[in-house]
Amino acid sequence: MTERPSVLFLCVHNAGRSLAAKVLLEHYAAGRVHVRSAGSEPGTELNPAVVAVLAERGLDTAKELPKLLVDGDARQADVVVTMGCGDTCPRYPGARHVDWDLPDPAGLAAEQVRPIVDDIDRRVRALLAELVATDQAGSTTPPTMVPSDRPDIRAYQPADQVGLTRLVASVLAEFGFAPDPLLEADLDQADTAYDAVWVAADHGTIVGSVAIRLTEEHTTAELKRMYLLPAHRGRGLGRALLDHALDWARDHRCEAIILGTATAMTSAQRLYEAAGFVRTGSRTETGAHDSRCEVLYRLHLRSPR
Repeated sequence: MTERPSVLFLCVHNAGRSLAAKVLLEHYAAGRVHVRSAGSEPGTELNPAVVAVLAERGLDTAKELPKLLVDGDARQADVVVTMGCGDTCPRYPGARHVDWDLPDPAGLAAEQVRPIVDDIDRRVRALLAELVATDQAGSTTPPTMVPSDRPDIRAYQPADQVGLTRLVASVLAEFGFAPDPLLEADLDQADTAYDAVWVAADHGTIVGSVAIRLTEEHTTAELKRMYLLPAHRGRGLGRALLDHALDWARDHRCEAIILGTATAMTSAQRLYEAAGFVRTGSRTETGAHDSRCEVLYRLHLRSPR
């Protein structure tokens, strides 16, 4: 199992049952479990009765939408929970598969949906109890798989600019790339050059970062400037940073996310491919002092409108 347990809820339309399970587990887990949901044939809108029942519990679904099942998400999950998608939901080696036999809430009124959500709530709590240790007083503690000294991931702040510049310079030097004044100019204005930037801080030192921005058509996001110091690779931190960017793109209803990474950065390529990105070609990027060949990737997040 990964450092932070990961759960993927699957149903056909990702509009009712898997939606409710995702929202409930996120609420109860409070960040201790990475939660996703998807559909084998995602619908175009959420089930209004399920949304209403969740709202009665004070749970907001404004940022949710039906998402297409992506192999990379499923292969990264420790637990895959299916609920009604049958043979259209494939099985993935290495993951624990659980099937919840639940009625389909499609077309049902809120009073008919409440018992279904109550059943999902009970199952979600039981699953969480298996993933997270609970003491007798009822409080929960992080699972042992999450180290207490793991770097914190948070949104970039202007005070991080110096540390971010040092991080990028160190990684570029590691792969033999010369400093690029254009990149440094971007980093000087990281809070305005990108739509979102996250940093991983280890006792005040920036050890990792990822940035993202929307393309002009606003249906595709471009992953930019993902860097991680060598000592923090292979420990799940890179995937955690990537997940922040993927979740941001999904929240902004992007259909796809694209990126380019230097051919020398093989560990980054393995990370992207494990997350479901597919190679689409290559290009040569010319900086102020050198040129580098990049491998281009694309990940479809949802079906085009």
